[in-house]
Amino acid sequence: MASGYLEEYGAGEEQRGNLIRNSILIGLGVIIAALFLWFLFRYYHETTLTKHFLNALKAKDYTAAYTAWGCTSTHTCADYTMAKFMEDWGPQSKGAANQTLKITDTERCGNGVIVSVDVAPGREDKLFVEKGSDALSFSPVATCPGKGPWTIMLHRTLGRVRTILY
Repeated sequence: MASGYLEEYGAGEEQRGNLIRNSILIGLGVIIAALFLWFLFRYYHETTLTKHFLNALKAKDYTAAYTAWGCTSTHTCADYTMAKFMEDWGPQSKGAANQTLKITDTERCGNGVIVSVDVAPGREDKLFVEKGSDALSFSPVATCPGKGPWTIMLHRTLGRVRTILY
């Protein structure tokens, strides 16, 4: 009779230990998955704006593309006229005959995101999407200055995973 009483001694402790261990593992898994998804989709808005611009160019709707660039009747771009825009992106621009217009990379820089666009074979443009105003422009720099070696390494390795979304 005493052996039956002691057989269940500690069984609750083992179940509680398993429950705690499983809860911690599930919590860590959820955190890692959330961080991975955040890393993949953190430039989604800027990428979508750039895709809208590129789709307008593919459809040869240059007025819509110029509007997506951020130049409208209420917000005119004195520095970047429609004629200059057509010179850069229109049917007479460099590589216009065989345009690919594909996003290849994104990188956060200051108050915006640098979006690399493969325009045509031999032509890659770096566009800058400013956060807040969502205005597109040519990037003033090819890569964001002041990045440390670890940031550059992470961008070159894990950052390439985002290319599946483009």
